[in-house]
Amino acid sequence: IGSFASLIILLIVSFFYYRARKKTKNVSPLLFPFEFAEEDEREKMITAEACKKAFVFLLFSIPIGAILIAFYPLLPNSFSFYPIAVLLLLSLVQLTVYYVSISKIYR
Repeated sequence: IGSFASLIILLIVSFFYYRARKKTKNVSPLLFPFEFAEEDEREKMITAEACKKAFVFLLFSIPIGAILIAFYPLLPNSFSFYPIAVLLLLSLVQLTVYYVSISKIYR
């Protein structure tokens, strides 16, 4: 029950923090990724193209991830974090696709 209470307190504090930051318009780099700080049309186009490639990757990888997670009951108990590993791997590869596509566009 202590972890649930601390989660509720964290959510309440973050709500008021975001509300206060919204009024000042100062955005922290920890809360707003650097790659979305677009200042002109070219940067917006680059971000849009990289997001499109990452979305296309997700379009094909989510069914593959679902198939991989379907094999979870067949695995022994020694690899109990298999579904979490699959989800983290999908998100890691999605971020990699995004950053690789941005680096190719800037070359």
